Amino acid sequence: MIELQGTLKERLEKAIELVSTEVTEEEIEYFKNIYEQANIKLSQAAIDFYKKYGGVYRNKYVLLNNPTFNKEFCLNCYVPPLDYYYKEKFNNENIFRDLEDAMEYIDDVKKFANQEVCPIARIGYYYPAEVYIGENGLLYCSYEFQEEIETFNTPSEILEQYLKNNIPIGVDEMPIKTEY
Repeated sequence: MIELQGTLKERLEKAIELVSTEVTEEEIEYFKNIYEQANIKLSQAAIDFYKKYGGVYRNKYVLLNNPTFNKEFCLNCYVPPLDYYYKEKFNNENIFRDLEDAMEYIDDVKKFANQEVCPIARIGYYYPAEVYIGENGLLYCSYEFQEEIETFNTPSEILEQYLKNNIPIGVDEMPIKTEY
């Protein structure tokens, strides 16, 4: 386990850095293909987001001071990295369902953002935020439990809001499944 030090924001940024892995061009093409099949325009800002955060939590996870939430705490891009996709035996139907759910609120988010937006991820736990990215790179969060849409610059800012009383204490290796 790698222990995290610093403020909550510093710990989150370090955790995201430590749990991130490189996203390949093959995966970017896969992301583009899935969005195309779902009839959703994948913006350049969304592609940039997937390049930076698409490999988060692929091989490692964040340990929290209240371990109850370790496995529920998430930064889940709607389209998972290819190796995760194959290891977990997800199918595209699950991805399409998640994207379809996110599209339910897109008009409200577009109106709020006053620009085109693209659904990219779920972030948080329990009732995670549906996250959209604007053409300007800002992240717009829509929540099931509130009408207001919130704006953030980075995923760590969104996670910080969720974790005010549950400090990340470390990062550990994801256990490798040997059976499915």
